[in-house]
Amino acid sequence: VPAIAERLGAEDEMVRLAAALALQSLGPEAIDAADRLREAKTDPDHAVRLAAIEVAGAVEQDPAATAAALGILMAEADGDLRPFILNAVGALGTAGAPAAGAVAGLLQDGEDWLRVQAARTLAGMGPAAAEAAGKALFAARGDSVPEVRRAAEEALLAVGLLEKK
Repeated sequence: VPAIAERLGAEDEMVRLAAALALQSLGPEAIDAADRLREAKTDPDHAVRLAAIEVAGAVEQDPAATAAALGILMAEADGDLRPFILNAVGALGTAGAPAAGAVAGLLQDGEDWLRVQAARTLAGMGPAAAEAAGKALFAARGDSVPEVRRAAEEALLAVGLLEKK
C-alpha cells in the first residue's frame, strides 16, 4: 500500500489515476494511504479526485464528508465525468444529501438521461434532500421529456414534498 500511495504524488496524472484506482480496489485495506488520499482529494485532475474521494470515503467511513467532496467535484468537473460522480453520490443513498444541491443542478443538464438519473439520485437521498433540491425538482415537473417529469415527481414524493394522490 505505501508504494501505491506514493504514486498519488506522481507528476503524470495517469500514474496518479492508476494509483487511486489501485487503492480503490483495496477498499478499507487502503487505510495506510489515508494521508495521501486526503491530499489526492484536491488533485487538479478530476478523475484522480473522484477516485481518491471514493477511496477515502471507503477508508475513512465518513459518507457525509464524501458526499460533500463529490458535490464540490460535480460543480467543477466536465460533462464526461459527471455521470460517474452522480453514480458515486447515488451509491451513498441518504448519506449523499450533502451533495443534493449539486445533483439538483443536473436537472437542467442538456442530456435527458442525466436529468432522469439526477432526479432518481435525489429520490434515493430521501427527505434530507428536500431543502436543497425541492425548487429544482418542482421545476423539473415542467421538463419537455416525460421520463424526466416522472422521475421528478417520484423524487418529490420520496423527499416528502408531495403526497400521493
